[in-house]
Amino acid sequence: MLGIQKRKAEKFINKFFQGMDDPVMEQALRCQYLGEDEKKLHDLLEQQQKEMEEFAKNLELDDVTKVVMTDEEIEEILKSQNNVKQDAEDRSTIKHN
Repeated sequence: MLGIQKRKAEKFINKFFQGMDDPVMEQALRCQYLGEDEKKLHDLLEQQQKEMEEFAKNLELDDVTKVVMTDEEIEEILKSQNNVKQDAEDRSTIKHN
């Protein structure tokens, strides 16, 4: 009886995670419902933690004064500011009847 339940659980897990990329969740379900060794789950969690720390490290700004804009970006901002000023001047010169 237990073997049938395990086979059904394994079939469900395999079908559920088909095409998905979440090895931690899959392994957690395998540990819970199939009685697999939790060491593999802990190893996956450690690996994911290290990857997230590395990813977060790459996103951190050490010094906001080091944020640099390209010449093209600066030029685009200046153009948009000039367009706004020109548009405001054009509107102020319109005579109302």
